[in-house]
This record gives sequence, structure tokens and C-alpha cells, in this order.
Amino acid sequence: MKDSFDRVAVLGLLALGLVVLLAACAGPVGEPGALGPPGLPGEQGPQGLPGEAGPPGESPIIPGVGLFAEITSVEFPADGKPIVSLTLTDSNGYPVSAEALEGYGFTIAQIIVDETTGLSKYQNLLVREVEGQPYTVGGETKQP
Repeated sequence: MKDSFDRVAVLGLLALGLVVLLAACAGPVGEPGALGPPGLPGEQGPQGLPGEAGPPGESPIIPGVGLFAEITSVEFPADGKPIVSLTLTDSNGYPVSAEALEGYGFTIAQIIVDETTGLSKYQNLLVREVEGQPYTVGGETKQP
């Protein structure tokens, strides 16, 4: 009986010593080590649910080179303000969108000849109200 008691005592002391030894080894947590190499890619997941339909797309018409203007009608009303209808297309015959013309402009003019001097000039037919400044031609001051 004494032998079994001695064995239990020795085992108990060994266990106590192991616990004390392990507790003495525990210290503050150190800095993290360097990252290891990346692992292998995982398996592909299941297909997700379909999303909502997007807005309708625009027609993929690529404009051709050049710009072609065709005057389709001209009217000269009594008020002297002409009305010109025209069609703008590219070299493929496709209509040119207003967005493609943004930032561009055009004018409609006629050539008029001054009866006194015989000189010609372009007269803009687009109507705008402006105040002109007096100018001199051939030594004579004129008011527009």
C-alpha cells in the first residue's frame, strides 16, 4: 500500500512540477511573424442569382468620316427672316446626332455688293439684335 501511495505522490509531484514549469515558460505575447506563402485557390462557388436588367443600350452606329449637309427646303417669308431646313449625315448616310455636333456651329449668309464702292461682303442671315458702332469707309462715317 505504501508503494501505491508513493507512486501516487511521485506522479502528483511530477504533475505539479510540470504545471509550474509550463506556467514559468509563459511570457508576454511577441510580435507577429512574417506572412507565409499564399495557399492554393479554393473551389469555385455556386453561380449567383441573375441581376436586374440594365437600361437599353444605344445603337452601335459608328459615324463615317465627313459631314454632309443637304438643304431640303428654303422659305423667304415677308418678314425677311429666311427659314432653312437641312439634313446632316455622315459619309455612310447615317443622320448625325445633336450630341455629335455639340460645340460646332454654322451660319447662313449672302453676298451683298455695296452700290457706292462696288465692294462685296457676306451678310449674316441669322437674325440677332445687336447695336453696331459707327465705322468709316472711304473717309465717310456710317452708322449701322
